[in-house]
Order: sequence, then C-alpha cells, then structure tokens
Amino acid sequence: YLFADPPNWQDNPGAYEFSATINTKILSNAKVKGNTGDMFAAFDQNGNVRGIGTRLIVIGSDDIPFWEIQVRSNIVDENISFEYYSAYDDEIYNVIENYSFVSNQVQGDAINPIIYNLEYVKLSFANSNTNSIDIMYESNTTIAGYQFSINGVDVIEVSGGESDNAGFNISSGNNTILGFSLSGSVIGEGSGILVNLEFADSSENDIIELNNAVISGPGGTSIANNSPIETPLLFSHNQSTLQAFYFFHTVLIGDN
Repeated sequence: YLFADPPNWQDNPGAYEFSATINTKILSNAKVKGNTGDMFAAFDQNGNVRGIGTRLIVIGSDDIPFWEIQVRSNIVDENISFEYYSAYDDEIYNVIENYSFVSNQVQGDAINPIIYNLEYVKLSFANSNTNSIDIMYESNTTIAGYQFSINGVDVIEVSGGESDNAGFNISSGNNTILGFSLSGSVIGEGSGILVNLEFADSSENDIIELNNAVISGPGGTSIANNSPIETPLLFSHNQSTLQAFYFFHTVLIGDN
C-alpha cells in the first residue's frame, strides 16, 4: 500500500502586489492529469510558492479536469516555473513549460485551457534475441539517472546506447540496472537506445519484464515513465526455400 504524503506547499497571496490567471490542462504523455489529491503549484527561481492551483471540472465536457491558478509576483517578466504532485504515486514532477509573468494577464479558459506537460520518459524494448535486448527511450526532457529491475532473465552485462555516449556509470546487481553520471552529464531530450542488456541464453517461451523504473532529471526530481513493460524474446523459426511475402499496414491489439 502507498500512502500519499502531499507536499506542504503554502500560498501567501498578501505578499505580492500583482497577479495573473492561468487555466491549464496538464498532460503526461498525452494523458490528462487531475486525480483527487493531486496538487499543482507555481514557484519563483528561489523555490517560493507563487500560487496553488484549483482542480476544476466543466460539467458536460467529458468530465476532463483542468487547473485554475492565480500566479503572483512583484516583478514584470519574472520567470515562473511549475510543479505537479501526483497522489497516485506520491511523487512531485516538473512541468516543462515556464511562464513569464504579466500582471492581470489571463491565459486560457475553462473551455479552452492552455496545455502544460509533465516531464516524461517512455521506455520500450527493441532488437531482442535469445541473449540480448535494447532498452529504448523516448523523452521530452533530459535524463540524469535511472534505475529499473528486470524479470524473466538473468542479466550478465549492461552497456552501450546513449548511456555510454553520456559517460554514465552503468551497473547491474540482482537484475537491478542502475545508470548515472558522477560528472553531471545527462542524456538529452529525444529518443534512441538507452542501454543494451545481455543475459544468459533463454528459451523462446521466456517473457522479459521491466519494472520499478525510477528516472530522475538534473535536479534529482522524478520523471514520469511508463513502467512496467514486458515482451517475449525473439520467436524461433525455420526458414523454407519456398517463400511468399505479406505486407501488413496496421496491426491492432485491443483496438490499439
């Protein structure tokens, strides 16, 4: 059981002379965020709270939540950043977008809120065979470190990919994979091979699973990810001297 421990964010409306209003829909990998118990807040560059959002739902709009937040400042064009607390996984995530403060400005409304996005990393498998597999990543932010566990096979070596290119220290113990940099190097926004795993030979029926992924940004904050994932290892097959070729435009699994 996971018991949520929300942050002690405290708003102080009377401490600032000016305010602006932002109505925003917050997305994580294209999925709308806004569960009961979640929090959304604005901060200045010193980490002071400059506003706390209110979760709202417009009746008749598919009950999709959005956030209204009063952002406060004493300085025109002050850079304001945002953070989002998810009660579901008890984590605080950075919002990619920042706001340059304008007094009395209103951005978005209940029907057409502006879009903010949480930092997000998507992991997947590729190029699997009986003794190795590539861990792929797709990220809208920089990656400073990661940790995940592998089930279904015995990992004997981890190397390669953007982890090597970034000079990460990569290790594997008890099938837990850890990657980070002592020099502050990061893996940039984009996609590619995160790291390659080699493991003991496995049968064609084995399933490899990735679980408990924890991915961090340069400031040590958590980055949302899509753990867990699983895939079968490479199918074994025999190739005939007589062949035919079939081309598939789309493959649907459960309407996906």
